Amino acid sequence: MKVEGDNFMPANGDHACVRDEPNAYCFLAGDIRVNENPLLSTIHTAFVRFHNILAERFHGSLGDEEIYQKTRQIIGAIIQRITYDSWLPSVLGPTIMTQYGLNLTSSYSYNDTIDPGMLIAVTTAAYRYGHTLIRNIINHVDEDGTISKTDDLTDMFFATHSVFDDVDGIARGMFYSPASLSDRFFASAIDRHLFGNLDLSALNIQRGRDHGLPGYVEYLELCFPSSPKPTNFRELYNHNTTLKKVLFDAYSGLSVEDIDLIVGGMTEDNVPDGHVGPLFACLLGRQFQALRNGDRFWYQNILSDEQQRNVEKVALSKVFCEAFDLDEVSEDAFLLPEFTSLKKCSELDDIDVDLWMD
Repeated sequence: MKVEGDNFMPANGDHACVRDEPNAYCFLAGDIRVNENPLLSTIHTAFVRFHNILAERFHGSLGDEEIYQKTRQIIGAIIQRITYDSWLPSVLGPTIMTQYGLNLTSSYSYNDTIDPGMLIAVTTAAYRYGHTLIRNIINHVDEDGTISKTDDLTDMFFATHSVFDDVDGIARGMFYSPASLSDRFFASAIDRHLFGNLDLSALNIQRGRDHGLPGYVEYLELCFPSSPKPTNFRELYNHNTTLKKVLFDAYSGLSVEDIDLIVGGMTEDNVPDGHVGPLFACLLGRQFQALRNGDRFWYQNILSDEQQRNVEKVALSKVFCEAFDLDEVSEDAFLLPEFTSLKKCSELDDIDVDLWMD
């Protein structure tokens, strides 16, 4: 894949970001949000670089197009494996993972009658639970694990210079910095100062109304048809007493059926060992079930057993090790170092491209 300069993504037009330093430019990627903040830019950079590292291992053995397609297949498989085996269990908890057959060890067969498209209730509401995990600061971390610099997220929207200056430090910071709690509160950088003076909470609510989403109670009927439909705020069964009162006050003079999906979902009590409440767990469970079972290119449907075993050994930590100048990382990138073992990058499992040679 095309890169420029010090192995960074190619330049986009100046309209795509804020050009606030002469050594920086706007990145061009497959997602227009690549420039939205340095953490997103760093993740994009990691996978572009890892793609090219794998492609280079094929060099000389295959033609350019075949190298690209095989490398693309490997990267897609790695992302699928990481999503379902490393990230999703912490979001949904073990009960929901089992209920929807989302564990990679559960039985799997491709079903061409399943639509793997994204549900609007997920893209517009449930998936946006992640906004509550955002922190106000971005830490840069040195090789010894100390914080060398912090960026205020408020000042970093669509600013790429920090990535050019210290992408390795940002990558280490992602290993060493905890997410904010999964609750109804948003960081001030996105709650009051998004892109200057916007409020992401309000934007999320308005987006649901623009898209014509039914209210929170309607989705309760969809996910929990055997439970009685709440007719007033006291009958909400996934909320504690305090938040029932908060919702009653927020929707003063309105019906319980007027609660917006994202508001009702974000204020539920989280499922055991998960980051979302029961309704969002249901919607996400259904979504990721369809994404797996309805995708004819799902890695378990197209890779050999040996290729699958190889992919399933490659952690997100290894991708970052290869992409950045890292020496020692958390074995599980989704856990802070004090909660998981640290490993030398050289000790982490890697892709064996020989398994993809015809």
